Amino acid sequence: MSNGSQKYYLFVSNQCPHSRQILNQLRNTQISKNLNVINIDDPRIQIPNFIQCVPTLYLPDKRQVLTEQHLIQYFQMMTFVLVVHKLLNKYYHKLLRIYTYYHNHNM
Repeated sequence: MSNGSQKYYLFVSNQCPHSRQILNQLRNTQISKNLNVINIDDPRIQIPNFIQCVPTLYLPDKRQVLTEQHLIQYFQMMTFVLVVHKLLNKYYHKLLRIYTYYHNHNM
């Protein structure tokens, strides 16, 4: 999701069904490891001015705010990327052997 240490900020509320749904979907995924979840219901939290609704994802490295459909699409895309990455890691050596065999026998 990011370059390793970069954290993204997901602003949520316990009162919001969409926030609860996003949190349930992200639970136990690789994506959640790069998220700082900030519950705006906590009175100690000073809510940034750019938060107009929840859930909202803030990407500080891009200075980008994602809400609604853009937020859903972002998490879908990241889930897809992680699945492809996992598959490539799993089959890398097999694919390399196939490529090497094909390359050596067709030259």
